[in-house]
Amino acid sequence: MKKSPIVFAFTILCCFAGALFFLIQRKWIIIQWTFHTEPHEIALAKKETVLKKELTFYWWKKEKFHAEKTILVWRHDKNADNIKQVINTWLGYLKSEKILEPVITIESVVLSPSAQEAFLSFNQAFPWKEWSIHKKLMLVEGLCKTLKSTGLPLKFVTFLVNHEPIIDDHLDFSHPWSIDGFTEEE
Repeated sequence: MKKSPIVFAFTILCCFAGALFFLIQRKWIIIQWTFHTEPHEIALAKKETVLKKELTFYWWKKEKFHAEKTILVWRHDKNADNIKQVINTWLGYLKSEKILEPVITIESVVLSPSAQEAFLSFNQAFPWKEWSIHKKLMLVEGLCKTLKSTGLPLKFVTFLVNHEPIIDDHLDFSHPWSIDGFTEEE
């Protein structure tokens, strides 16, 4: 029986195709098909703009406001994260000054579309059942003054605990509070 050149060429072609598929399967050769019409978007690494910002933190103790300046890392265009960092630092000051005993943190900060109202959700209520109304108001005023010192375009804040309004016998937290506070500037 005589082998024809067509059978020989077909055998060589099959060996070449088998070797090619083997190399593709082992990922020694990578083939990328480009005939689909969906555009590929390559995510470029975006550098985040951060800077140091000096802020003033206010708190009420011994019948007067105390203030302390500190420097925080400020992220450009991440105002909710910045507010969260400011409030957690402010709560740290209150803890170190022994104004608040339990560890209170802020769970989340959400800004309104206009960025003029912030919704602040804490992990637990403030332990102020035995406090006077004046002392409670001054605690809220200290937070408002601290947030105002950030220079953000905030006008109102809504205080929440676990994403629900704070329940208090003396103060109404069912509505937003003005960031300008309620005491006259000294």
